Amino acid sequence: MTVPLVALLGRRLSEPERAAVATRLTDRASATLDELTTADVGAEIMRVTDALPIASDLAAVIERVRASGVGVRVQQRQLR
Repeated sequence: MTVPLVALLGRRLSEPERAAVATRLTDRASATLDELTTADVGAEIMRVTDALPIASDLAAVIERVRASGVGVRVQQRQLR
C-alpha cells in the first residue's frame, strides 16, 4: 500500500490563519496579563489545524505575538 507523501505532511496555516491565531493569543495574554509559552502557541495552532503544529507555523505565530509586545517563553522538552 502506498501513501501519498502529501498525506503525511502537517497542515500549514495560511497567512490569515497565522494572523488570527496571533491575535487570539495576544488578546488572551492582554486579558490575563500572563506571558505565553510555546505550548500555548502550539495548542492554539492545533485548534485550527487539528494536527501537530509545524515549526514554521510556530515560529511565524511567535514572531507576530512578540511583535505585538507580548512575551512568549520557549519551553524546552524534558525527556525522562
